[in-house]
Amino acid sequence: MSTTDDIKSKIDLAEYLLEQGVQLKQAGASLKACCPFHNEKSPSFMVNRQKQVWFCFGCSKGGDLFTFVQEREGLEFSEALKLLAERAGVQLEARDPRLEGQKIRSLDALTEASAFFRRQLGQSAAATRYVTERGIAEETAERFQIGYAPDSWDTLATHLVQRGFRTQEIVDAGLASPGKRSGSIYDRFRHRLMFPIHDIHGRIVGFTGRVLEGGTTVGDAPAKYVNTPETALYKKSEVVYGLVFAKDAIRTAGYALLVEGQMDVVTSHAGGLAQTVATSGTAFTEQQLRILKRFTSRLHLAFDADAAGVSAAERGIDAALDAAFDVRVIRVPRDEHGVPIGKDPDECLRADAHRWREAVEGAVPVLDYELSRVRTQFDCTTPAGKRDAARVLVARLAHIVDPIERAAWAQRGADALDVPESALREAVAAAGRAMRTRATSNTSSATGGEQQVRQDPVERFGNRLLALLIRHPDQGKRVFESFVVDNFVTPKQQALYKTLHLGYSKQESLHGANVMDTEQRDFVERLEFFADREFGDLPTAAITSEIDQCTTQLRRHAVDKKLHDIKRRMKVLEDHAGDPHAREHMLALERAFHELADELSLLHAAT
Repeated sequence: MSTTDDIKSKIDLAEYLLEQGVQLKQAGASLKACCPFHNEKSPSFMVNRQKQVWFCFGCSKGGDLFTFVQEREGLEFSEALKLLAERAGVQLEARDPRLEGQKIRSLDALTEASAFFRRQLGQSAAATRYVTERGIAEETAERFQIGYAPDSWDTLATHLVQRGFRTQEIVDAGLASPGKRSGSIYDRFRHRLMFPIHDIHGRIVGFTGRVLEGGTTVGDAPAKYVNTPETALYKKSEVVYGLVFAKDAIRTAGYALLVEGQMDVVTSHAGGLAQTVATSGTAFTEQQLRILKRFTSRLHLAFDADAAGVSAAERGIDAALDAAFDVRVIRVPRDEHGVPIGKDPDECLRADAHRWREAVEGAVPVLDYELSRVRTQFDCTTPAGKRDAARVLVARLAHIVDPIERAAWAQRGADALDVPESALREAVAAAGRAMRTRATSNTSSATGGEQQVRQDPVERFGNRLLALLIRHPDQGKRVFESFVVDNFVTPKQQALYKTLHLGYSKQESLHGANVMDTEQRDFVERLEFFADREFGDLPTAAITSEIDQCTTQLRRHAVDKKLHDIKRRMKVLEDHAGDPHAREHMLALERAFHELADELSLLHAAT
């Protein structure tokens, strides 16, 4: 037995979900609940206790115990494995003790440093004045563990050495830098307001320090912000500031509010926008977007209005669109003179919290924002203005993953600029090809979430019929004796129908037949969930009615397809009207067409 199987045998998925607050109720052979990963009123979250798997028909997420923990807690598989192993009492194989030991010591040093900075906060007049001026309440400072790094070269290093940390361990944690003398170190953060950076588990992995006025050890023209350097624990590209405090609020709100800096996050949480996180002044990375995708697929952007903020927003928008996020931009409210009420979220909240919260909730789709911007920036009544505006718009459209959404925006953009839609679509297609070529030449691909494709209605009827036959095999006779496999529209459906028909002929149960491959078993599993969700409480008469409706709709589509095929063949024969064989063939097609037309009429009458 593998380690994961051992863990699953000791932790029942349904019991674990109940402990996590998921309210499961019986639904046929499955259990159902409202999905914990998105807001919904009707239960779409299904659990098969026998197979220890789950699936949500609302957000299309699914998996086993490990997948649930990864999604719920935002963990990588290895992290979920460790968490569940501890719960199950299963021993994992040991890793490199030297590296693990270094990480543990770094975590301990960072935790101790954070406590030290917290104690120092009230000892500094400059830090206390800054916190007061920015309106940071003690409760907020405690939640985010905001502290102060003393105006001294080695106060923290000395404190940590006294607590038993070696100088190299302090350097490895990113808290100090080597001095000129051998073995000497000095504090990396001096006379700064300190913001601990937490990973998704709540562990402190680094710091950001905001310089304060009047320091004697910060040097000439010090950087406004200083971050922990890259360490074994801290990878800037993989951390989203504030996410550990925001993840539950993000799920509830349905989106993440993206801001630029730590102060914006702190103020936003205090102001009732707990779904706020920050990129720490950089554009999104693939890793950050992948982490955020665990909690939401919608982002509301609120970057600073200065040039650096706009530049970061521009790069971030493209990356988020590549990752299939629904990106929206917040329009900063203006006062009676038309002046923005603030240059960043922190200022906006302090100026008019109510109006800022309304602006956040009412963020506009990024392409609406772009259309408004280019019409203001360029004279779209001239050919040159249309060209320049279209270039900006095309560059953004090329990053939209879904082809239907991309086409819809291209249509709106063409209307707004008063240019032919075909020209704009052609430009977008060319930009997309160029973008993919660049990505290939760089041997890297854009971050991508799975593209959601709307299921064809006929395919949906096919899945409903198969689900009904799986859950109600007693209904098989009335279907298998008259319904042909070609009425299904996908090879996957046709293959499963043949498997079901074979099992019916041999009087074997579906699972007992043991003729399915892994892909087909997964398909059956999904259909079983669907059947329990849709038909679990229906009486026999309603089940029969559902089957009749599905078979009728599938037959109508199949007959209609045949009619179109006959029309096409008859059109070809019209060019050979003088050929006796062609005339004979034409008569046969006409007879078949009328027979099918009569059949289609009966099928329409049946619905």
